[in-house]
Amino acid sequence: MSNGLLYVDGWYAFVAILAIAIFGWLLERRHGPLLVLALFLGATVIGGLLASAVYPFALVSGGNAGALALLAAWAAPELEAARAGVYREGDLLGTGALAALLLALPFARPEASWLAGVVGALLGLAVGLGMRGLGSSEA
Repeated sequence: MSNGLLYVDGWYAFVAILAIAIFGWLLERRHGPLLVLALFLGATVIGGLLASAVYPFALVSGGNAGALALLAAWAAPELEAARAGVYREGDLLGTGALAALLLALPFARPEASWLAGVVGALLGLAVGLGMRGLGSSEA
C-alpha cells in the first residue's frame, strides 16, 4: 500500500505536514507553485514506487518523501552559499533538525518508509542544485 497523503499517526502527520508547509512555502516564493506541486507529487510517487519494488509487502504512508524533497530542494542553494562563505538568512540548523526528524520517523512509525524518504531527499537535492542557474524571485 502506498499513499503519500494518508497518515495513521497524528505526530507523524504533524511533523510531515509542518515540513511540507514551511519548505513548500519557501520554495514557492523562490520558484513558483508548479515546481512545489511537481516536486512533492513526483518525490512521493517515485519514493513509494521504489519502496514497493524493493520490499514485497511495502507499507508506504505519509508524506515524508515529499517533505524531504521540498526541504532538500530549498536547502541546496543555502548549503552552497554557506560553503562559499556567503551569508544568507536561511536557518540551516533548524532545517537540519527537521531533516533528521523526518529521516528518523520511519524507525518510530512502521508506515513511514525510510527508502521513500531518502529517495525524496535525493530527488529534492538534485532539483535544488539544478535550479540554481535559473532566476529566482528571492535572493
